[in-house]
Amino acid sequence: EKYILSSAVAKMVRSCSAAGQTRTGLYLANIAAATVAKCEEPSKKSMKDVVKSFFGLDSNTKRSTIHGVSKASLNNFLSYSDEILSALMEAYREIDDTDNSLELFFNKWEGDPSMRKSVRSAPFHSNPDNPDQKWIKSCDLILEILVDRNNLELAHSFYQAILPSYRSHYTYIIMARAFALEEKWDEVEKLYSTALNNGCLSEELGLIAMEGIAQGEVNGKIRILRTVADHVASITGMKSGRWIFKNYWTLKRQLGFHYARLLMWWNDPARTQQEELRLALQHFEESKKNRSMLDPDAIICIIQLAGHKQRRARSENIKSTVDDEEENPTALIINAVLESFALAPGADHSAIILEGVIALTNLGSNRECIDLVEKVVDKGIYLDRHILKIATKAALAESDTTALKTIRNLSPEHT
Repeated sequence: EKYILSSAVAKMVRSCSAAGQTRTGLYLANIAAATVAKCEEPSKKSMKDVVKSFFGLDSNTKRSTIHGVSKASLNNFLSYSDEILSALMEAYREIDDTDNSLELFFNKWEGDPSMRKSVRSAPFHSNPDNPDQKWIKSCDLILEILVDRNNLELAHSFYQAILPSYRSHYTYIIMARAFALEEKWDEVEKLYSTALNNGCLSEELGLIAMEGIAQGEVNGKIRILRTVADHVASITGMKSGRWIFKNYWTLKRQLGFHYARLLMWWNDPARTQQEELRLALQHFEESKKNRSMLDPDAIICIIQLAGHKQRRARSENIKSTVDDEEENPTALIINAVLESFALAPGADHSAIILEGVIALTNLGSNRECIDLVEKVVDKGIYLDRHILKIATKAALAESDTTALKTIRNLSPEHT
């Protein structure tokens, strides 16, 4: 019954936090803990004493108790299970009170030998009253808090004290993120190997490990990167090539363009821009078809590289192998900018629009630049001064006085 109640209180705390009422959740949790503590204490007081104690009116308890019971009694319930302990710790963390999170956890750690034993040394034997006592969520939170407080050494020591069977996928991610920030790539490699051997590999851990390989001093980097990609792809149910294709933009950001292109088998540097544009267009069309989110870097790539292959084909007097849509770089750029609002809603749209107007004017498509700006304005999108400056030049080049007046009216100097 106590375990069920603690789980219910944990859900209440998490719900309050999700609703932006974290302090309310903590207050109600303390009320529940006080109620449980009173029910467990032998009743040796009169009704008057109980009432005075509850409201903190008893001179002996006013300063040393919360809701009429000792803090130790409260914490006994608030750390009864991994579910409630982790919920309380996370709530304190949300209100920037990690001291309370640490106190709650380490009071339990120091005062409950069974917790230390279950986490550090012996297989867990289920207790019917406490079926959820692996303490995985709470241990992960302690690692995060220690890392946030720049105590990586202590976090690593605590991580090593936890049995591998009591670690989660997230345990390894927490430590890998911390080591990556410190550029301790040897430690990241150890984490990756341990997680792989214990069935706790994740995409994020794999990507961090790949970043370490790219940054480190090792021989045969591409071969090792492909091996890691094989491992990560296997847990997603994909073939390695498809996983690399799907995650190209993330790989490019984390590993750099050189290693990303080699993973894609783009071994000819002279053709990499052509290959990357083709990839970006494939991702763009897939995203439009499935109405799925598109990496903003794919949109930027289309805008920056559209027209590059066409110019190269003309300069070398060779026939372009791209399809009709790709042969019209102006249309590609405009389409990429306008579709970005739906396909990449969280992107920096000012940057995308700016790239778009720069690309159009560089192609000599001043009229199309003006049209794009007008369409964006119709969507109610704010245009910064850099975009307006380029649009103004395009209007002057086209001698379009109407567009020029409209654009100047959008400038902050004219509002």
